[in-house]
Amino acid sequence: KLIPPQETFVVFPEGIMFNYLLRRNNPSAYLELTPQILETYNEDKIITAFSKNPPDYIVLAERDNTEHGYRYFGRDYGLKLFSWLKANYTAIDLSGNIPLCGRGFGIIIAKHNK
Repeated sequence: KLIPPQETFVVFPEGIMFNYLLRRNNPSAYLELTPQILETYNEDKIITAFSKNPPDYIVLAERDNTEHGYRYFGRDYGLKLFSWLKANYTAIDLSGNIPLCGRGFGIIIAKHNK
C-alpha cells in the first residue's frame, strides 16, 4: 500500500522474492547485496549504479548473513553502501523490530529523497 504500483524498490540486503511476489520492478542489476556480491562487483561501482538509477524505495529487511562470513549489512559489511542509503532515503514505515540488529523480524521501508 505504501509503494505505488508504478514505483520501484530494492530489498537490502536480499529479498528479490518480495519483488516477484508483489510483481514490482527492481531497477538494479543486483538481486542481492550479500558480502560476496559487494566484493565481486565492487561496492563503489554498486553505489555508482544506484546513484545513476536509484530505486524509488528501498526495503531494509532483517537478515543475518553469518553463512556468508559477516552478520549484518551496514554494520559488518556494506558500510559505504549503507551510508549512501541513509543519505539518500528517508524511512516512512517500520514493521516489527528495527532490522539488522538481531531482535527478530523487522522491515523498514524508505523513500528516495528526490
